[in-house]
Amino acid sequence: MRVIFTGQTGINRSKEILKNLALFALKTEGYPEDLNDDESRKYLTVYSLNEEIKNLGIDIISFLDSHNPTAKVDAWKKAFNNILSSIQDEKPEHAFLSMHHLFYRYSSFFSPVDWEGLIKDFQPDIFITLIDDIFSIWRRINIQDKMSPSGSYFRLREIASWRSAEILFTDFLAKCLPSSKSIKNYVVAAKHPTKMLYRLLFEPEKLIVYAAFPITSTRKESKKIEEINKFRMKLHEKFTVFDPITIDEDVLRIVLDKQIKRGKILLIRKEDRWPIPNNWSLCEDVDYPIKLYANEAREVVKDIRDHIKLRDFRLIDQSDCLAGYRPNYEGKRSTGMLAEITYARDVALKRCFFVHFPDRDGGLKGSPFAGTGVVFDSVENLIKALQNQEKKKA
Repeated sequence: MRVIFTGQTGINRSKEILKNLALFALKTEGYPEDLNDDESRKYLTVYSLNEEIKNLGIDIISFLDSHNPTAKVDAWKKAFNNILSSIQDEKPEHAFLSMHHLFYRYSSFFSPVDWEGLIKDFQPDIFITLIDDIFSIWRRINIQDKMSPSGSYFRLREIASWRSAEILFTDFLAKCLPSSKSIKNYVVAAKHPTKMLYRLLFEPEKLIVYAAFPITSTRKESKKIEEINKFRMKLHEKFTVFDPITIDEDVLRIVLDKQIKRGKILLIRKEDRWPIPNNWSLCEDVDYPIKLYANEAREVVKDIRDHIKLRDFRLIDQSDCLAGYRPNYEGKRSTGMLAEITYARDVALKRCFFVHFPDRDGGLKGSPFAGTGVVFDSVENLIKALQNQEKKKA
């Protein structure tokens, strides 16, 4: 299997994600947990296009700053050819390649990708586009530029646009790349667990589930968050789960709404974000609190809700079915879940399963959730139904 990982999580962060994923795969498959071990490299080898450009003696910032597109394309092709030569020599059973399809510098996009030639020669089986919260990426860029000044600065709005462009470009590659098979581009948030991405790649027989649950109405109460997290974790234990809280950019709107005075600085604390356990994700999150420019948050916050909706619909498209929890939580309809269930059923044509407690949430008769999916009175029964779906998939 050959996988191309792209996205805008950051060069160092992508390296960390692929390392963690590769080590997890090696451990799971019984190989030495050493990326340089000869036996392990025969099973799985990780390549980085940016690292290979550096190996040519080219500074990556100089590469980005160059006004000579021909020189940049030539350097990119030389680096990619070196990787292809290494793959030819090493012949690993699985090859992971980390690269950017689009570079963004000084408000301009640039792509050196030779998709009709070298990308085709790599023969990718799948694309993974890695994404993260835009405020996390903003923080990483700031930290990196302080450690190694590069003149890089991106507004939150630019980061959001770059992410959309990267996904679109990778979709284009996946659809148009000459191949005898269908190539998929999965969008995966970096805050998903490593096991999730391992399953997506190495255990295709696993049921892929989109987890739906009320977020806005529950996120202010720790007991409700704890209850929903138990549901989420039970899904993650059994299936490959696309989990919407791995991107939580509505935090920007929430923090702006709480800001008493319209100050210049916006402070995002760790507790503002939906909690994710330590050592659970593909990579560690940035340090909190995050100090943002409030005017940048105001620029982008008006588009955040649309980004969230479109991204969640995308994750539903990437799943086999939807599994939901209490869409009418305590008698209050979740508008987000209604949109997700409606999209899954009527547009994506995915089966919907959800847990509902009539004694706590009221009856569904006459509600917009009536007849939208198979209803269960316990999480355990929902899990059993999903396991039956998994057997049918296999």
